[in-house]
Amino acid sequence: MNAGRRVLLQKLTLGTSGLLVAMPADWSVPIVRTVLVPAHAQTSAEMPPQSEPPVEEPPMSEEPPATEEPPTTEEPPVTEEPPATEEPPTTEEPPTPEEPESCSAFIEEPVDEPITITVAINEVVGPVTAARNGNEFAAEVSNGMSACDDQGNTTSQTIRFSGTISPADNSISGIFEIVESCGSQTVCEQIATFQADQTPADSNSELGAYSGRVVGTLTCCQDFL
Repeated sequence: MNAGRRVLLQKLTLGTSGLLVAMPADWSVPIVRTVLVPAHAQTSAEMPPQSEPPVEEPPMSEEPPATEEPPTTEEPPVTEEPPATEEPPTTEEPPTPEEPESCSAFIEEPVDEPITITVAINEVVGPVTAARNGNEFAAEVSNGMSACDDQGNTTSQTIRFSGTISPADNSISGIFEIVESCGSQTVCEQIATFQADQTPADSNSELGAYSGRVVGTLTCCQDFL
């Protein structure tokens, strides 16, 4: 070591003797850690706190505005169909009887028969009873009879009896008709007139019994004979 350097070391040692502390023979930490630093040195030695740069928070991403859903269109209420109206059961009408076939031929016969008539105050009794209106009388009577064919038709009979009383000559005269039919088919028809005299004759009264004859024709369908 040269002389200049030795002198410098001695000065440094003497100048810092007050700052040195007794150094142990052995130590485990560096010597510089045991040096007391003057107060002003401590202050200047303290490192100012390192201020960390502010961390900028990333800008919060704005949420997109909520999309408004279009208003729900209400469907119109379903109109309930009225219950089906049940048709009333159809009442089957009974079958119409079939008309008999037209008569193939008619047979005509003469009519010449006796007749007895009784004249009363309000009526005239002959083949049927007729109401009397003065010296006039008339009656029409219809009767149903038995079945006439295999198609359900029945025989009907209509009698017409009418005439005039003649007190002056003690007589009575008129018509006597009979029509028999099967359905709408004429079976027999009698067209006749009658003439009868009071017996015994009474010039004072037209009341009493009369006798005479019926004269005419009777026409009948041979299919029903």
